Amino acid sequence: MRLALKIPDNINVNDFFRKCGYAVIFAKEKRSVSYVKRLTGNYYPRIHIYVRKTAANMIIDIHLDQKKVKFKDKIIHAGDYGGGLLESEAAKIKNNLKKYK
Repeated sequence: MRLALKIPDNINVNDFFRKCGYAVIFAKEKRSVSYVKRLTGNYYPRIHIYVRKTAANMIIDIHLDQKKVKFKDKIIHAGDYGGGLLESEAAKIKNNLKKYK
């Protein structure tokens, strides 16, 4: 699921997602930052968010990581990109963003 949200000037993206309950993760191999929210006490399942900022918007790619899958020594992705859980999470993010306006 992809969202394009208008972001206020006073927002710090890392702080915003922490306040939404996400942890920041840094992928060394990709040199990128993303955000995860665990749904249980285990590493998976988790909601995973990638953020890209444009001049006026924050583009959010959100998906549900079901599990880490290894296939012939390569890690592949097992995720869902739609559904009620992600729609609910997107609504929460939008509501939290309203607090900054």
